[in-house]
Amino acid sequence: MARGFGVCGNFEPLLPPKNFIKKTFKINVVCSLALIRRNIVPTPSNLETPQTHEVLRNTQMKNSVKRILDDLWGWNPPKLVLISDDHIGNPSGSVSTSSQAPLFYDKHVAENLVLKYVKHMPSLCDMLSDQVDVHIRNAPTLPKSTLGLANRQKIRNHMKTVDIDVSNEQGVAWFYKQAIFDLCTSVASTLALHPAAKEWDNKLSLVQLHGSPSIAHGVLTFKYPDLRDNPRAWGSVEPAMREAILFRRDWLNECCMATVEYKSLTVGTKQMFERLLSTARTNAIPGIKLVEFAWEFCNVKEECLKCLSQETSVQPACEDDPNSPWSNSVNPKIDAEKSSQTSQCSSQKSEDHSTEQSAGDADPPLRRPGEATSEYFLQQSWAQAVMHNSTFILMTAGNYEIIAIRDREKQTVYVSEVIEPSKYPCYMKLQVGFYVTAIKDLLSRLERETGNEGENGDGDGDGVSDDSGGCAGGSNGDKGVCRGTKRHGKWTSRRPPQKRQKEGGKA
Repeated sequence: MARGFGVCGNFEPLLPPKNFIKKTFKINVVCSLALIRRNIVPTPSNLETPQTHEVLRNTQMKNSVKRILDDLWGWNPPKLVLISDDHIGNPSGSVSTSSQAPLFYDKHVAENLVLKYVKHMPSLCDMLSDQVDVHIRNAPTLPKSTLGLANRQKIRNHMKTVDIDVSNEQGVAWFYKQAIFDLCTSVASTLALHPAAKEWDNKLSLVQLHGSPSIAHGVLTFKYPDLRDNPRAWGSVEPAMREAILFRRDWLNECCMATVEYKSLTVGTKQMFERLLSTARTNAIPGIKLVEFAWEFCNVKEECLKCLSQETSVQPACEDDPNSPWSNSVNPKIDAEKSSQTSQCSSQKSEDHSTEQSAGDADPPLRRPGEATSEYFLQQSWAQAVMHNSTFILMTAGNYEIIAIRDREKQTVYVSEVIEPSKYPCYMKLQVGFYVTAIKDLLSRLERETGNEGENGDGDGDGVSDDSGGCAGGSNGDKGVCRGTKRHGKWTSRRPPQKRQKEGGKA
């Protein structure tokens, strides 16, 4: 029998009954996670707004580490270059310029889980960047070694192996993984999970879930194989946190820290991202009637009849973190003022959205290729976040991107300004803040989920309570297809996953 590592005490084998051990272990996990959150992860009351780099100068961090982090914050990835698939001729003649329409699964999300509103949060990027300084300030200790950090020479040598010429979404996905994630994730992982380690190490993984060049998205999660097969690799992580992650592996399989949705350079233009923000800016203005997002449902009667014949469940997903930093970091007046200055939406557009939402059985009008690029992009991104039960979303097309936060209860997504990675000040610090805050959100949800199960009893024997509503999503081969249970209640079809690739066309 494994020995527990909770801060409330260890377990001795062959003493208490099995049910007592299980319940006690749950209590230990809850106590341990609460302690971790208090000591490692900042609470909203600690979310001061420091001056840029002031925290690095005021900490006990070694000067060599400070210099490398300053170099990393000051580095920007290069701009991507569009090429044709065959590397010759006019590139626009061989790549798509329109976004893939919503797939079968994207159009069959339960109504209480679809996106309803898009709101602009201009302060989002600043809030995420500030989280890096907060974690550095609150960390009891940090690695003194520079091992695992990317200094100027390492970045220069690493980028020689990274291809900036891309022709499709797969190229954008590879570039983001190699040029951004691989260079800064050791900082994020260390700050959020193991600040007392001797070296800057990475326990995170960015997994791409589709192999097709025209359909690419990824999820940010833990390095589970290392945690299971090589425990020594996780030796620097707090024992209580390590045990909690292993104990709730079943729940974590259905959730992730963040999802990343990729688009090609021809689709993800700055104009497309600005169109995505147009309604969001209007919705951020106090007193203005909210414009609903025109979610595209399935309108093929034969297909809908098939859906209704399947077992479905629309149990709510797990709740949002009530102590989330972004809920206390937004200044409504400032955000509203910024949004109103750039809003270009008209009342006619609001009427169009309302008409499309209430159309019901009527077929939506045919769209020209590329006409609904921003709407399709947003619907795909939200649907993937629902599938994997993530709060944070990164929508990137290489040269432009937007960070978004999913509010489950209000069915609202909060979007940042358009980010240009090659020019954005302290871009890598923003990415580290994105990862750190996403980890904090997942640990907070893990704490509350484990606490709820400790109150509800033993559950169904695998550590998940049948009546908890679960954190629906899906990590199975069918990517979240409804199985008629309360734990997998986000999707309304059992259509085989292999048919998914045939429905979308080009991206």
